[in-house]
Amino acid sequence: MRTRNFDPPFNLQGWQGIHLQVRGDGQRYKVILRDRSGWDSVAHCASFETVRDAWTSVVVPFTAFQPTFRARTLPTAAPVQADQICSVQLMLSKFEYDGALNPQFQPGAFCLDVAEIGVYRAAPPPCLVAIAPADHAARWEQELAAAQITCQVVTTPQALIA
Repeated sequence: MRTRNFDPPFNLQGWQGIHLQVRGDGQRYKVILRDRSGWDSVAHCASFETVRDAWTSVVVPFTAFQPTFRARTLPTAAPVQADQICSVQLMLSKFEYDGALNPQFQPGAFCLDVAEIGVYRAAPPPCLVAIAPADHAARWEQELAAAQITCQVVTTPQALIA
């Protein structure tokens, strides 16, 4: 299954990757992104597993997509350009990459239900609020910053801390 070319292309810059919610048949499928409008252009592929009759959440970062042309990887090709996604495709293929066979491929009928195709990005880390006596605040800020913990240290008079 492949979409028609999006006009204009989707700009997914600022997102980290593709998210799928699928119910499969136990076979291995590919999600394919194209960042050029040519029908037979470079395809950026990522394989994913399904579980028979079970809904599965599939998360594929853009960095995991492999540039390919007709199931042959292109090691020198540019990575997928997330700011110009022209089409999306889901495929069941007998072939994995570079002549290798798909280990889960079964000829005949297949089934992949798709509930959702979307994008995702990581949530910002939560901000820790630390309540410290005024005479300890500077040390706490230094230690938390050294641990790379996003935080805000709030000071309080010693009398309130018991």
